[in-house]
Amino acid sequence: MFSTLKYVNSPNFEAFRQNWSAKYLDGFIVHSKAFDGLKGDFPIGFLVWQTNQILSKKWIIESITTEVLDKRVNPIGEKQFYNLPNKSFLNS
Repeated sequence: MFSTLKYVNSPNFEAFRQNWSAKYLDGFIVHSKAFDGLKGDFPIGFLVWQTNQILSKKWIIESITTEVLDKRVNPIGEKQFYNLPNKSFLNS
């Protein structure tokens, strides 16, 4: 999936993650500045998921670790994204 990472860790997508059965396989992220014409500072993920909506026990996304690449596709580190419940945030 080629997308921003809101569906992985944004509080607004908590209901989506509770219903989506997916297992993270692999992927990488790059900064939005690597693409011409995009405004803002945010990561863009190229992530591979195994999905199965008919499992009796759904796969739950707890966290994912991705490789981070720069504009020239050089690895510069790793980033971990967590799926935390909305009630665990300080503003709740």
